[in-house]
Amino acid sequence: MGTTQTGSLRRRDNRRGSDPRLGCVRAVRRNHVSHALFSNDAARLIYQYTKGIPRQVNNLCTAALLAGLAGQRKLIDESTVKQALLELQDEAAG
Repeated sequence: MGTTQTGSLRRRDNRRGSDPRLGCVRAVRRNHVSHALFSNDAARLIYQYTKGIPRQVNNLCTAALLAGLAGQRKLIDESTVKQALLELQDEAAG
């Protein structure tokens, strides 16, 4: 059985991806070159909205990645995160 970590992430942890719960904001390595998945502005918005709460971070990152995939984006930017936020709010309301 695994362990559960609780508590929110600090902003620095959120962007740098030093916490293992936040894989979505980390850079992806392909052919020994790092590629960021989220812009700095997107990561900042994710932190502001979720307050670093891991489950909320994961939910928002997943929604943003899906929105980015639908829009064929190579980098998830602030506008994509805002779109994901609207979609999550619509789901919660409906």
